[in-house]
Amino acid sequence: MTSFTTMHDCTMHHANGLHLLKTLDDKSVSLIIVDPPYGITTGTTGHEWDQPWSADFWREVIAECFRVLCD
Repeated sequence: MTSFTTMHDCTMHHANGLHLLKTLDDKSVSLIIVDPPYGITTGTTGHEWDQPWSADFWREVIAECFRVLCD
C-alpha cells in the first residue's frame, strides 16, 4: 500500500519504506520516522511484514536514510 497525506509543509507517506526511499532525491528529506517490524510474531498471526529482516537489509535501509536526509 502506498498513500500520502500533505498538511501544511509536511507530507506523510504510508508505503514500503525502502521502496519509497529509493525514489527520493539526495538530501531532500528533513525527518524520517519509521515503525519497523520487530520480528516478534508468535506464529499465530503469520504476517509477512513482521518477520525478522537480515542485517544486509537494514544496512541498505540505513544507507538510503542517510542519502536522503538533509545536512
